Amino acid sequence: MKESKTYSPILWILLLLILAAQAFLIVRSLSRGEAEADIDKMQEYANALADNRLYSQAIAEYDRILETGKLSEKKSANLNYLVGKIYMERLSEYENAAARFVRAKLLKPEEHLERELSLKLVECYERLGRSFDAQRELERETSTSEKPGTPGGKVVARIGKREVTLSELEEEISRLPDFAQKETNTRERRLEFLKQYVGAELLYDSALRKGYDKDPEVLKGLEDVKKQLLVQKIFQEEVYSKIEVSDSDAELYYQAHKDEFEDKSFGEVKELARLKLQQERSQEEFDKLIARLMKAEKVEIFEDQL
Repeated sequence: MKESKTYSPILWILLLLILAAQAFLIVRSLSRGEAEADIDKMQEYANALADNRLYSQAIAEYDRILETGKLSEKKSANLNYLVGKIYMERLSEYENAAARFVRAKLLKPEEHLERELSLKLVECYERLGRSFDAQRELERETSTSEKPGTPGGKVVARIGKREVTLSELEEEISRLPDFAQKETNTRERRLEFLKQYVGAELLYDSALRKGYDKDPEVLKGLEDVKKQLLVQKIFQEEVYSKIEVSDSDAELYYQAHKDEFEDKSFGEVKELARLKLQQERSQEEFDKLIARLMKAEKVEIFEDQL
């Protein structure tokens, strides 16, 4: 007859502890999976609320997710950033938005998000009329590339950390029309122009901090200006630069259109005659260019639809 094996109490205790630990791990794993599934469902619901422009309800649901305490710091930062954007862009509640962006910054967000958070904070401060705080945030994070003054040269003004040099000021003056440049020939006039230039730079920086460079109307205006500049550029190259008017050409034009010059002598109206002939020839060259382009692009005009 075989003797039954007996186990020591210590062995039984160890076996029970192992089984208990395994059971705990299984339960925790299941609980974690259920929790993650619940959070995914909550976020899906919150996203749906936001998509349907139920912004206050969406924020409340996002906050419920944050209150679970089951998100990593990076995910919490992302969610606070999302809530901040809703406050700023959808509800125009800039203080609440700024608070969320500050919270997100404290949660060690991903590197690419840090700069975006700073820019959003700056925009909120500007919208709240807190330009000093906006400037402080910019300097603290160095989140925007500073526009440096021209290296070297005499410094005539300082905008924050940026220096405005005399050569930069002279370059701006050189871009003015001739008559306007003559208006800056005294020290007082140059000082006045400098103040206007600095003022324009301050307004430009403030507009950037408010995010106006992303405003649809501004973007449309920039596109229109760009189109005009491109048209002017090609007109200059393809039309205007090809027009030459000599003194003899201008005199012939004068003789043929004397009635347009009120019986004045050619010497009195030579430049005007030259300009008129230049405009006339430019129009002819322009018409030829447009006709050539219309033919190449197979343009059709439907007059009966007007």
